[in-house]
Amino acid sequence: MKRQITGVALLLAVTLAACAAMKDTDAGKPLGYGGSSFTPHENLEIKTGIPPGVVPAAGTVNYTGIDREEYRQALVACTITDLTVGTTLTINVDESDVVGSGYTAVSGATFTAFTPTRDLNVFYGSLDLRGRKQFLRLTEVAVGTFTGNRGCSFILLAPTSLPTAWSQATADFNVK
Repeated sequence: MKRQITGVALLLAVTLAACAAMKDTDAGKPLGYGGSSFTPHENLEIKTGIPPGVVPAAGTVNYTGIDREEYRQALVACTITDLTVGTTLTINVDESDVVGSGYTAVSGATFTAFTPTRDLNVFYGSLDLRGRKQFLRLTEVAVGTFTGNRGCSFILLAPTSLPTAWSQATADFNVK
């Protein structure tokens, strides 16, 4: 449990640091709706790419796609822990024009293979979504004998318009 909590805290820190550092290459301004200051609830959305849990048996799993249409940037963040010797896990990003089929790999959007010597951390990659297809998903390829845990999220940034609501979250508070 401690590793999962530490992973979540590190994921949040990585997300906020990346948001602060990213620039809108069209306008040269910090990312944010209409060039405004960064307010997380208006300028990012987190969607599940791979649900947290135990690494599945050997094979390939294609996860459900997410709609990224209203966003220009994304981080893909994964927490990987406790892989056993003989385990190799590869995760890549696919894209499609249709949520349920026709996915192809996004060139260059594959995490370096996770092994027992490359786990116990939060790993992330970034995507410029301009010109990308509407739907993204993660594909997981597992080889070997498995124990271990993982989970991945898409962190969508820089909306093209102010979102009306998050699709996978419920706001419990908003202190100003």
